[in-house]
Amino acid sequence: MASTGRNRPEDVAMDQGFGDFWLAFPRRQARLDALKAWRQLRPSAETQAAILDALAWQAEAWTDLSYCPLPATYLRGERWTDEPLTAKVDARLPAWAQAAMKARRA
Repeated sequence: MASTGRNRPEDVAMDQGFGDFWLAFPRRQARLDALKAWRQLRPSAETQAAILDALAWQAEAWTDLSYCPLPATYLRGERWTDEPLTAKVDARLPAWAQAAMKARRA
């Protein structure tokens, strides 16, 4: 009987990494497509850690899950490399109002 090659240690570790990603991702839809994207990506341990670190702050920003990407889209778009959104202060406001807005956000 031929081996499928899915029992190699690196494949087991990769699938375990996907399990960690899946549990951390707030929108759990289209699992098989996400698994396919994960296997195509073949993330290193460093990349897996970067993905989980990014999800820690990104999941808080996705208060409305309709704006959260599907997991496969997230992986294919390398969304863990996105920078956090910073609130912009309206430059048309007087300096005292801008300072108050910045202080309120801090």
